[in-house]
Amino acid sequence: MRKDSARVWAIVGAIAVPLAALLGLEYLGRMPASPEISTPPAATAMANPRSPLPEPALLAPPPAPATPRYAPGTYRCMSQGHAVYTDKPERDCAASAEVRPVNAAPAAAGIAPAKPYQQQLAELEQAQAAEAARTAVAAPSPPPASQPPRAERCQALWADIQRLDSLLRLPHSAAMGDHWTTERRRLSDLRYAEHC
Repeated sequence: MRKDSARVWAIVGAIAVPLAALLGLEYLGRMPASPEISTPPAATAMANPRSPLPEPALLAPPPAPATPRYAPGTYRCMSQGHAVYTDKPERDCAASAEVRPVNAAPAAAGIAPAKPYQQQLAELEQAQAAEAARTAVAAPSPPPASQPPRAERCQALWADIQRLDSLLRLPHSAAMGDHWTTERRRLSDLRYAEHC
């Protein structure tokens, strides 16, 4: 029994060792020929004590956090650990909430700080409606385009179909042939729809 297990291990070893060697060679073949290893400047300075140490990189100070800007007349309501910013504390804040005004810089350009948002929105909608009414009156509707008589349309469609037929008889690429055939089919359908 021991001889059989020793024989099995000998066969497994005879197969595994060359296979491992082949895999190792393939792995080494995929590695770059000369890997570039960079040494840190401090290690270079320690190896050569006469070389000066490099200047430390100056770090820029971190940017200051942006402070929120609220228009005058804005109130902060604290209720159950949640903050709500509003311009009408009596409507948006609960009776038990802590309400205090927020003193900040004036609002950004385009928004009037002294007007409530709803009033600004109503004024904007009125201005847009007035502009739409003014442009609707100023722009007359275009007159309907007059169609040529049916006989002229039929004649023009037939001339286009004949032109495409003559192009299809000439040597051409497959793509151009497909394009011209599709166009001819479209014109034939139009001619049929006109009852020519």
